[in-house]
Amino acid sequence: ALLSEGPTQAIRQAAGDSLVALGNVDALSALFRNLEAFDESTVSRWLAQCCIRPAGRRAVMDAIDQGWLAPTQLMPDEADSLRQAPEADIRTRALAIWATPTPTDRQSIVERFFPALRLQGEGANGRALYQSRCALCHRWRDQGVHLGPDLASVKNTPKDALLVAILDPSREAQPKYYRADVALKNGQRLSGLLETSSPEALTILFPGGSRQTVPRTNVAEVGLSTQSIMPAGLEIGWSHQDMADLLAFLTQ
Repeated sequence: ALLSEGPTQAIRQAAGDSLVALGNVDALSALFRNLEAFDESTVSRWLAQCCIRPAGRRAVMDAIDQGWLAPTQLMPDEADSLRQAPEADIRTRALAIWATPTPTDRQSIVERFFPALRLQGEGANGRALYQSRCALCHRWRDQGVHLGPDLASVKNTPKDALLVAILDPSREAQPKYYRADVALKNGQRLSGLLETSSPEALTILFPGGSRQTVPRTNVAEVGLSTQSIMPAGLEIGWSHQDMADLLAFLTQ
């Protein structure tokens, strides 16, 4: 009842945060049944955290089966993490929903959005897109999470260069923003930004701002991808006008 009828949005959100941190399938199912009470940015943050944990992955798949969660609400990298989950049944269920994607020519997608560069963008609409798709990893003024570059730094970047950075994020990604893939000895897999690394432990930073420190004795393998922590495919469902609005917001 607290999730749907709590006295304030802040209290309802805090209750949801506690359930995600608890990491219990039944508790997460209670949360997913009440997602309509929360904004898209909050739901996206919770999904990012759930998809890197065994109980969270199972709860996400159960929520999709029950119709509480739509597959389109997950980011492309989250769907990837479910398709590649250590749990065989989760992999099977995820592949039934998201077939293994064929390699995509990102340049063709960049060219498909060239018309957005000729449209007049609306910054207010672009800000809403930032809050739903970008704030999990990027700061803008006093909003968002500092995982990728601060978006204040791109204000004077030409719009055509921003278009490429959004649609093909790995093309010119700096190594400090490469995705780290960590396999633990208990079968868990973590993907995020390698924040710190020492002989004793490493810390992974995830979209949404959560982090996990893992003792080296629990780590089976660490791989540093040449792919950006920012996933490709964020444009799915966007129109040319949506892109024009986001570019207007970023450069205002």
